[in-house]
Amino acid sequence: MARNALVVSLLLERARSHSVDLNAKTNEGHTALYYALIGTTDYGPSSFAAMLVEAGAQPNPPYPRGKGSLLHLVANDGLEDAAVFVAQHAVDQLDAVNDRGETPMHVACARGLPRLVQTLLDNGASPNVQTFAGDDDEPFRRTPLHVAVAAKQTAAAAVIIDYKSKFCIAKSLLTRHETFSLKSCLIVSPIEYGPLNAR
Repeated sequence: MARNALVVSLLLERARSHSVDLNAKTNEGHTALYYALIGTTDYGPSSFAAMLVEAGAQPNPPYPRGKGSLLHLVANDGLEDAAVFVAQHAVDQLDAVNDRGETPMHVACARGLPRLVQTLLDNGASPNVQTFAGDDDEPFRRTPLHVAVAAKQTAAAAVIIDYKSKFCIAKSLLTRHETFSLKSCLIVSPIEYGPLNAR
């Protein structure tokens, strides 16, 4: 591993002088960051992934053929720590959609990754993005909460419901409504779940 670290350090030094493309993709659309994320649990400051991002690698590159982004991919593979790393470094790309209109939060809810759902919400991802209509009988216009409930991913659904509750309480305190009712802010069912600022 130490020998690989030396090679990576040398390549990253070259990247700073613009002679190495940190975002070059394989035929499957993988960048070097993908390989730095899989097969490890180390995402600290001295990890390959952190070194690549610090050197200028795109933290959440898009994938071809409607597959979404790197965040979609690692979340779908159940790599929650890797996905949290990407979400923390790609805060302006958290609502990217795949060809079905799914954001990384939809995927996190389907796979039961509550820490990722929380990280996405904490970094500004929207819980209200709805999926596109498909060619088959699969339901569409589903939010991440719909997906979590349908997949029976209780922990992921609870994170979104808790976020909604905290948002309503904060909004009430900021607007100083005297007749604030927590019941009016809680989500009764996914069908009733609308934009956060609509209630």
